[in-house]
Amino acid sequence: MAITDADHFYLDRAARSLLSTRLDEIYTWVVDELDNAITRQTALGTQETTRQARSDDTADVLDLDASDAAHDLHGTLRAWTHHVCTGRHLPWPGDGRAQHFARWLDRHIIDLALTEQAPTAADEITDAWKRAKNSIDPPQGREFAGPCQSPAQPARSCLGVYVRRGTDSWTCRTCSVTCDINAMQADLHDQVLEYGYTANQLATALSREVGDTVPYERVRNWVRRSKITPIDADDDGTPRYSLNDALTLYNATPSRTAATA
Repeated sequence: MAITDADHFYLDRAARSLLSTRLDEIYTWVVDELDNAITRQTALGTQETTRQARSDDTADVLDLDASDAAHDLHGTLRAWTHHVCTGRHLPWPGDGRAQHFARWLDRHIIDLALTEQAPTAADEITDAWKRAKNSIDPPQGREFAGPCQSPAQPARSCLGVYVRRGTDSWTCRTCSVTCDINAMQADLHDQVLEYGYTANQLATALSREVGDTVPYERVRNWVRRSKITPIDADDDGTPRYSLNDALTLYNATPSRTAATA
């Protein structure tokens, strides 16, 4: 649904950014770590696992707190997805796990913010996020490795593979396909170069790519002087720029003038 001058945001930019960060955590690693906690496949262990080690029963021990947190997280995200679809006349994205709804809400954060109940949604999602994180061990450096290498299957909702640094292979829990992490990361790097970034994000992404600090002011100068042009725009009109274009411009800038270019 198009945004008009009559539309009113019930979550400001800062609140939307914070909620987006929490939704990102949910679909990148929180749900996976909840799965580990539910079966107590954690690094720290509990009294329950100690008791099981002393028993003859080899079944996984169910962590009821983590299970309740996972159920609450899924229900909360699904309910607010339904709310946004109904209020903004959007098609239902289909059922799935909590990651599925978290990612959908993140992609439709503007639509959520335009509904009058958005502050309540942000509070309830935050509460579910906090409860989930309190039920799990730390993520230990999980990062996005790339889209799963399984053939496309429309009936599945695979959100990609997130692994700890140094992992060479990983079996996708959604698709049961063992992925070559090094190959995935190489493909991902090519995609990252063409991804659309806001001016602020572009300065950060470019700094990571070149291994040096690229001030936001330099990127803003490129934009103001039309040395770099948008390749896309967000629903609210915020322009997005290619990292590949910025990298080409950065490399073409003489080092003696780079600070002011």
